[in-house]
Amino acid sequence: MNQFKSPLIAILLVAAVITLALGEFMDSGVIAAVLALNAAIGYSQERRAEASVRALMKLVAPHARVLRDGREVDIDGADVVPGDVALLQSGDRSPADLRLIHTIELRVDESLLTGESTVVSKSLDVLAADTALADRRNLAFTGSSVASGRARGLAVATGAATQIGHIAAVVRDAGPRLSPLEVRMRRFAHQIGAVVAIACVATFALGIGLGRPAPEMFFVAVALAVAAIPEGLPVVLTVALAVGVRRMAKRNAILRRLNAVETLGSTSLIGSDKTGTLTENRMTVLELWSASGTHAFTSDFDVAAIARDAREVPG
Repeated sequence: MNQFKSPLIAILLVAAVITLALGEFMDSGVIAAVLALNAAIGYSQERRAEASVRALMKLVAPHARVLRDGREVDIDGADVVPGDVALLQSGDRSPADLRLIHTIELRVDESLLTGESTVVSKSLDVLAADTALADRRNLAFTGSSVASGRARGLAVATGAATQIGHIAAVVRDAGPRLSPLEVRMRRFAHQIGAVVAIACVATFALGIGLGRPAPEMFFVAVALAVAAIPEGLPVVLTVALAVGVRRMAKRNAILRRLNAVETLGSTSLIGSDKTGTLTENRMTVLELWSASGTHAFTSDFDVAAIARDAREVPG
């Protein structure tokens, strides 16, 4: 149904209904075929993109180790409930907002929430109720990753009740914004609608003024309206966007909505306040400088060979 929300599509739907009511089955059939083709292309592209996104989400679906019935079990992060005791170790992500009850040199990366790339040391201290969220050292927030150490924590909030859930709710309430292409197409559809309406009314009035029968002039006005509407424009636009989606997919970019192609293609500069926030959210070694020289970091990075070369350097 999302494929029929465009104002231009709405005009075509009205034209199809009118031509069908007037018995012009050929015209209504052509318009219906155009609408069906447009919807099919848009739906198939967005469905394929949605399937890819869901597959990626399954790959990164968080898991949690919790204590249940006195045993340590591995469950999906979505199955954690308030009251569960979760176990954290280096490399894990907190599956819920946890009140820490036991820690061993625990340091957590909370950049997902705060934007700060430095790790935060956690403790079991009892804090005042009005302590700022960023200073609550006895909590491990959902999505934060353990940089080092181990811990146990009692789940006090899950899902939408977590701090990251509150942020998601604020973002969701903001609602989606129209892309520049959608804005232009809506303006164009409104212009077409206004021009066609004025032309039809003027034609009908002129015909009546010249003494033509009202039913005849009504048919003429409807025929003018149908002829003035560009039935092929939605299909051409959808096909162009679909081609853009395929080209972006070849560059490892998955787009859920066709209109996002035009928006992303218009982007020339992305500003960010923290290094890595928009990429992998972590610093990556590119080169290693040692006494034996400079070594580039590649997928076949041989640490042992570099260490051996360093030992062979005199002094």
